[in-house]
This record gives sequence, C-alpha cells and structure tokens, in this order.
Amino acid sequence: MDNPRPRKLVVAGAVVAALVVGSIAAKVSLTPAHPTKTAARAHGGSASPAPGAIVIDPSIGDTFTPTPAGAVAPAPALTAAQAWADFAQVNGGIATIPSGLSVQLGRVSVPVGPANPNDPDQASLTVSNSVAYLALNELAYGYSAPNGSCPMSRNPLNPGPVGKSCTDWTFVDANTGQLIEHTTQVLS
Repeated sequence: MDNPRPRKLVVAGAVVAALVVGSIAAKVSLTPAHPTKTAARAHGGSASPAPGAIVIDPSIGDTFTPTPAGAVAPAPALTAAQAWADFAQVNGGIATIPSGLSVQLGRVSVPVGPANPNDPDQASLTVSNSVAYLALNELAYGYSAPNGSCPMSRNPLNPGPVGKSCTDWTFVDANTGQLIEHTTQVLS
C-alpha cells in the first residue's frame, strides 16, 4: 500500500531530523524583523529580513526576496519561533528552532509549471501570467542551513549528482506556520 504522506513532507521531516542530529554548525540569525511587535512576542527572537533576492533553484524558478523597503505590509501573525513550532507540530519535528538554522523573513515564490485549468491538482494554486504557483510572493520565514553535499539534481534536463555545496531551505508561512516548501539551493 502506498504511503499517503506527500513526498515533500517526508523529505522535509528527514532533512529536519538530519539537521538536528547532525548539529550543523551555523549561527542562528535572530534579529527583530518588526522590533515593536514581533520581538516582544518571540521573547527576543524573530527573523531578520532576507538580505536581497535569492534564487533558490534557477532551473525551477524558486525565489526568496525581502519585503520591499518602505512597503506598507502587515507584520507576520507569527514570530519565527512560533511558525517553526507550528510547522514542527504538524511534521513531527522538534518544536524549537534548531541551533544550526539561520532564519530570514521574506516573500517566497514557488512556480510549479504552466497553468492548466483542466488539471484538478492545480485548482488550489495561484496563477499569474499563465504560470501556476504553489506560493506567489507569500510572506514566509526561510530557515536555512549549509548542507555538506548536494542531493541529486531536480532538473529533468540535467539529472544526476550536482557535486557542489548546497544550502537546505525550509519555507514556512509566516501567518499560519504551514510548510510551503522544503528545497535545496546549489551554491556557485
């Protein structure tokens, strides 16, 4: 019988477990994103804004960008710690952010391919410019950590080992604590 769990959740759980067990040595970057609101709720710990546009996977088109400077946007409903705890509760992980993760607040976009109105799997996806998105400029916390070696390439035109250093990313909705995506960024 097939496992009913979605592949991304199983992979995310395995990666989170590997991060915790492996005790990856990276500094947690937790400076207030909104000093007057989130820092107090997080008891001193929230996320820094993403430093600039990050192309997570150029072959897929995943991006993570900071909220534009001067933009009037509501503060996230959850702090980075609260979002992680909600994510961990659903996915069976540790409720506190592992010490090896850096945390940033920004907007994530995850395209899944050309929009197809006849595809029932795309019914809940956002469509923009004929492209379907799992997330489109969604306010999210990006939890990242260096990964010693990259997994196999996700690009169907260039499958196989990547052979470079990578960063693991887990994107969690900053308002609901739900997993958006877990992926790997190949570093140049």
